Amino acid sequence: MNFTKLILVVFFLIFISSLNTYSQDSLKIEYKESKHINVFVDCSFCDENYIKENINYVNYVRDTKESNVHILVTRQSTGSGGLEYSVFFIGLNDFEYMNDIFKYNTEPDFTSDETRIGLTNVIKAGLVRYLSKTPFAQNISINYTGETGADSPSSISDPWKNWVFDISLSGSFSGEESYTSSYYYSSVSIKKVTDKQKFICTYYTNSNRNKYELDDTTVYKSRTNSNSLYTVWVKSLGEHWSAGFTSTQSSSTYRNIKFKTSIYPSIEYNLFPYKESNSRQLRFLYGIGNSFVRYNDTTIFYKTKETLFAQNLAITLDVTKKWGSISTSLNAFNYFHDLSKNSLNLWTNLSIRLFKGFSVSLYGQFSVIHDQIYLPKTDISTADILLQQRQLATQYSYYGSVGISYTFGSIYNNIVNPRFGE
Repeated sequence: MNFTKLILVVFFLIFISSLNTYSQDSLKIEYKESKHINVFVDCSFCDENYIKENINYVNYVRDTKESNVHILVTRQSTGSGGLEYSVFFIGLNDFEYMNDIFKYNTEPDFTSDETRIGLTNVIKAGLVRYLSKTPFAQNISINYTGETGADSPSSISDPWKNWVFDISLSGSFSGEESYTSSYYYSSVSIKKVTDKQKFICTYYTNSNRNKYELDDTTVYKSRTNSNSLYTVWVKSLGEHWSAGFTSTQSSSTYRNIKFKTSIYPSIEYNLFPYKESNSRQLRFLYGIGNSFVRYNDTTIFYKTKETLFAQNLAITLDVTKKWGSISTSLNAFNYFHDLSKNSLNLWTNLSIRLFKGFSVSLYGQFSVIHDQIYLPKTDISTADILLQQRQLATQYSYYGSVGISYTFGSIYNNIVNPRFGE
């Protein structure tokens, strides 16, 4: 009896051992088959086909939940007129808590090809850390193509002293037998941006002309013009504070403004350090100032010109994370001479992945308007109303959009096939 029990115990141990061996072999096979890193590239403006073609030693998946590495790319303008890209590497699953961030800067005259080459090289560099933990580590080779001992950026002499100039001209026209339309736009921008201060001055002008011929005797013509000179100067006061002013000189036939000049000294507080602006910002901006306005036509308050004192408060939140992004801003404005003349504007842009393959995008804007002191006293013709030549009285405005997308099927997204442009 004892011998029989001993035989059963030995058989049981052999059976368990064989299961354990099978389990280990299965794990080895599973690891071998999944040795490629699953990568999710989260970038709406990147050339993903180019990235896939030049980084072909990882698996590209359609959803972050299937990835080992989530690559999130954001960008913002630099003082020179170029762009600063922030590439966030977020480790998931086997690489959890292995996070990193790389920066890449482009110059204003960079072509799209130069930009995508540089950005792809940054992604290659960022993936090395993760590839070094896989069997691919033995295939990694790092080459440095720069000059040894080259001057550091701080020692480079800049003959322009950070000043950047930009000129833009554009126009369009269209028409048919009974309708013609033309649009013209031009702008000039001058700016200087350093770590300590920022100066931007931009002038633009545009003209929109339309002509409608209903019959041989009925012709409607419309024309709107607007001009604006916008200046902002900001000085850094540390990691969270900044101060400066904004100034505007403008005219607009649509808003009954012959000439307007205003200046608003302002101060801003960012709850997060400005160096984290690529991933999160919560800014509080307050300004107080005055404007002088001369109108094209007498206003509903029997004014042809006036000086106005006002204040403005803006609260803006920008967050970019692996689940999506949100940007929202609340702007409150009022005149001091009559506090009932005020406005409140709220807009929100939200893009979020709720679950695997399912994304939602929302945009909404709503304004409460009680500050249209520029409206003309004279009646507006039906033609001007239909052709949107003049601003109409209103107490509110709104705009919204909603979008959803759901993708399912194979999680892999490695193949590039540009035939027929699809």
